[in-house]
Amino acid sequence: DDKGLIKEEINLYINLNKTDDLILKLNSVLENDQENETILNIRGTVYYNLEEYEKSKIDYLKILSFNPNSFDANFILGSIQVNFANNLIDKSNNTTNDKLYQKWRKEAENYFSTALPYLEKAFEIKQNDKNNLELLKQIYYKIGDYKKSDAMKKLILIIK
Repeated sequence: DDKGLIKEEINLYINLNKTDDLILKLNSVLENDQENETILNIRGTVYYNLEEYEKSKIDYLKILSFNPNSFDANFILGSIQVNFANNLIDKSNNTTNDKLYQKWRKEAENYFSTALPYLEKAFEIKQNDKNNLELLKQIYYKIGDYKKSDAMKKLILIIK
């Protein structure tokens, strides 16, 4: 099966720390087929795993431009925003400067607000994805929407 072989080849590149070669190969496929969702998804995931979030965002936004109902694109775009927010919260927790604390907390809130529509769309597409439910639960809690956070928590328990 072609998808199995593709997955094996990708894993081989990653395991051999040849992600640069993998990205070059993916780029060459995309030159001829710019809206190849599978290849954009793979490259976006590789960038995400390399913590090259801006490059990952570009690939997933491209997918949403022609497939707004892509669970993966919505979920990853939301996850990226949550990662940015959590990094700022960590920074704010390690400072004694109140102005920086307030600034970083506000920026984190903005990232959570940006993440929410993507994750809610992902939930609309696929209600039983535990990772997405966990992120929604976390965000709702952090923005003070405890009712929705509890609803996500209950859904997570049902899925287990």
